[in-house]
Amino acid sequence: MRLVKLLPRWLTPPVESEPYDPPQDDPPEGDVAEDQAPGFRGPKPPADLQEARRAAKERYQLIAEALKREADVRRHYTHKNISGLAWIGSRNILAPHGITRRQLYVLAHECGHIVLHSSAATWNKPGHIKEHEAETYAHRAFKRYGLEVPEKSAQWARTYVGQWIMKDRAAGISVCPMAEAFASGTRAPDEPLPAVDGHPKHDFSKMIAQHTAKSLRVAARQDVVDLQPITEQAPLAPSGPPNACGTCIYLRGRSSIHPHDYQCAAYLKDISVARYHDRLCNDGAGWRPRPTGFWSRLFSRFR
Repeated sequence: MRLVKLLPRWLTPPVESEPYDPPQDDPPEGDVAEDQAPGFRGPKPPADLQEARRAAKERYQLIAEALKREADVRRHYTHKNISGLAWIGSRNILAPHGITRRQLYVLAHECGHIVLHSSAATWNKPGHIKEHEAETYAHRAFKRYGLEVPEKSAQWARTYVGQWIMKDRAAGISVCPMAEAFASGTRAPDEPLPAVDGHPKHDFSKMIAQHTAKSLRVAARQDVVDLQPITEQAPLAPSGPPNACGTCIYLRGRSSIHPHDYQCAAYLKDISVARYHDRLCNDGAGWRPRPTGFWSRLFSRFR
């Protein structure tokens, strides 16, 4: 695409931009398109499928945020189309939210332009070279985050670079052999490409793995707590008789969802029954005594 290098508004001439516009997703066979039947989404999928979709969506959202941080994107304008734009001078992009793999690929492509073409030298490269580099960047981003590039996106990447090659060739611009090989399908995106090698400077893909591992550890701790028997039910409120939850620093105010429950910050969950002994809270690992001094209790109210 032709990128827009922003000047002050009163000095900026009108610029025509060509959007990165792959083919849109088709509705599944036998289903009614959403725009043809407002409010109708077909039969409700099974619970396990809903959970898998929810988990995938959350993971893609985390990766989308990481990609934008790697590229130092200042603002992300969103829309529902599978297409995008990048403004180099302001480091802004227009791209989908990134909650599916195809949306995420478009977002990675635009982030590639921000990372690779923000200097004067890279800005002046021929269009087909910049698009080849952005497609390579997007493919490698998917590999870093352990995702497979959708077949439609991979096909469109080669078609799109090929269109730019024809346009630049018609304008008398010499064509890069590596870009031509990529468009013809004889060059893989993971082959060395000096302009893309070593980018991005800050790789946040490991942070996603750490976040996932931490979430699994929290879930495991919660499972342990839920499996422990509670033979005695004590009042939960801190003002009631002594009990492990009522004397714990991790006990928070009442839940916004369940007004009769409190919140446990150690296990990120709502609780309604107190544990009468701290050993019932993950064998004591999740319990910390509430401060008893006046100033400690006062400051603890503002946590």
